[in-house]
Amino acid sequence: IEGTEGLPLIWGAHGQLSSKVAVSEDRIYLPSTVVRIAANGLPEPGDLRSILDLVWRLNAGRDLSGGRIADPTAFCAGVRVREDDQRLAAYAAGGASFICLQPIYEPARFRAFLDAYDADLPLFADLLLLPDLATAEELDNELPGMAVPEALKRRLAEDPASDVRGAARFLAHWRSCISGVCVLLPDDRTQQAEGLLQTNRQASP
Repeated sequence: IEGTEGLPLIWGAHGQLSSKVAVSEDRIYLPSTVVRIAANGLPEPGDLRSILDLVWRLNAGRDLSGGRIADPTAFCAGVRVREDDQRLAAYAAGGASFICLQPIYEPARFRAFLDAYDADLPLFADLLLLPDLATAEELDNELPGMAVPEALKRRLAEDPASDVRGAARFLAHWRSCISGVCVLLPDDRTQQAEGLLQTNRQASP
């Protein structure tokens, strides 16, 4: 992530910290760890400042009790947001290093978010690759705040590769307006993501 260092770590709306595939210009991060806050005594999911303080403490080589740890972490902490989140300035003030925007399928809404974005932090966009119609319908029904447009479902029914082509068009159109993307996969099928990253590398100036 330009201007920052460390393993990307994203804090989501429900208190989950997770590392994801991140692409920034010609650099690709493929973290091998997934970190979840799930133990007693750790910050509440909504307590962003405490969670960020925890990350910086681990980076400084201290455990939860303040004792030294042998191998300090090297996390770069960001926050995943919905387009209507009004707390971007608070995230920046709380120590976040970047913002990651959940998928927006309508170009006009994405443009409106960019026009209003004033957090002064690198902005990444989530790209959730949908391999087929069944996966789209499952995510649409199971994930809060997830709404796959019916038009995209119809395209997936006719051609399962249509979503990854749309993601490639998104990158080509918006790459100069954002710091990068986080490529999200609904399962362990990686072929589409690998193809998208290869296309992105070939298109890089």
